[in-house]
Amino acid sequence: DALKLWMTLRVLGPDKLGEAFDVVIDLARDTHLLLERDDDIEVLHRPMLSTLLFRYRPVGVAEPKLLDDLNSAIRKMMMREGQALIAATREGGRYYLKFTLLNPDTTLMDIQAVLDLVRRYGQGWLQARSCEPEALIRLTEAN
Repeated sequence: DALKLWMTLRVLGPDKLGEAFDVVIDLARDTHLLLERDDDIEVLHRPMLSTLLFRYRPVGVAEPKLLDDLNSAIRKMMMREGQALIAATREGGRYYLKFTLLNPDTTLMDIQAVLDLVRRYGQGWLQARSCEPEALIRLTEAN
């Protein structure tokens, strides 16, 4: 691990590395504001550095187990489709999606595109669940 840090400092230099870090911290702040403005997103906390925990929570869906299953399914579908990779974690026993922003070239538009995928997969999962029990079983088994 020390070699990675040494090599990064050697290649970029401390000033460039500091600038990249500032960009990522600013992006985390802007991402937090984007998440907070979205009625279908529950944000766990204000970011301290560059990690944000959130989950898709559409208006009218409040049951904790359902929200855990929904967000787990979203992550699995996104991984299976390969359009975006999003991390997850548990906090207070609940399942959350996680952005860990490290790339200074990431834009707020990139983040919005991932959130659009989260919403699309979430809506699809909920529709399958409410309309056709067999479709939900197939969808869940595929995950």
